[in-house]
Amino acid sequence: MKLTKVFLGIIIAACLFLTGCAPKDADIKAKVDEVIKADTTFIGANADVKDGIVTLTGEMKDSISKDMCAKTIREKDIKGVQEVINNTTVKPQSAPLPTLTVTILDDVMQEKIKEELKDIKGITISFDTERVILVGEVSVTDRVKIMGVLAREKVKSNVDKLITKK
Repeated sequence: MKLTKVFLGIIIAACLFLTGCAPKDADIKAKVDEVIKADTTFIGANADVKDGIVTLTGEMKDSISKDMCAKTIREKDIKGVQEVINNTTVKPQSAPLPTLTVTILDDVMQEKIKEELKDIKGITISFDTERVILVGEVSVTDRVKIMGVLAREKVKSNVDKLITKK
């Protein structure tokens, strides 16, 4: 009987000791907040902790950031985290601005494009009413420059006969 009481006392003491060592919600929250602040893709996320359950709220920039935030917190093995509930939302994306395309290449636009591409050797530039037509052989760098000029001026182009040197 005495041995049973001693053994029971040891078990109770061990339970009290182990229960007292469990991380407090405030400590867990502090560690989770560190994880959130350490990564700029998690901007907008907030964490609340109750009984070791982390609940994420807030507005994230995209669904990848939303998923990565919860996954990162799970993978950090923060002591005391029992579960991560991801209640964050994704910020609505604004509609892209429509791009305008010049449909008629007037003389002013033609001269402007010729001026911007005058330093590129090995190409022939011609125009129809809607497009710039380029023929020739150019380096990769020059091709990038050409495509940049055409994109910036928002003109249609035909570069099927524009060969890139290797």
